[in-house]
Amino acid sequence: MGDVFDPPPLSDFFRAMSTGTEVNPESVEMTVDGNIVGLSSQESVTIRVVPTLIRVITVENDEYPQYDYEFEGWLLGNYPERIHILGYFQVHEAGTIAGASVHVLRPGEETGTNKSFPKYDRQTKSYFKPAR
Repeated sequence: MGDVFDPPPLSDFFRAMSTGTEVNPESVEMTVDGNIVGLSSQESVTIRVVPTLIRVITVENDEYPQYDYEFEGWLLGNYPERIHILGYFQVHEAGTIAGASVHVLRPGEETGTNKSFPKYDRQTKSYFKPAR
């Protein structure tokens, strides 16, 4: 797991998800520990994440429930294979991000690889659910 330095606002993730397409993905830039992409954790590196999922999670504490966010996405760039990541945003009461971390998912761990998810047909320009 690696820290995210100066995390981008959540609105950047929602914008990228709503305006990006499979052919022309939109990404969000963030600076993380270098160990995310195989470098030393002493180094920081800028990555471009194409978000594919954002979910609200509830963290119970002593006083009241706290609502934080998790996101999934893949790294845009010149990598030998697609790298999927899972990220976590801790949110202040005011809605700003207090802290963030990411880690690399093993192949098949990412949401969306299940064959029951809709696939995009380029010819009909529509989504369909594959037969089981």
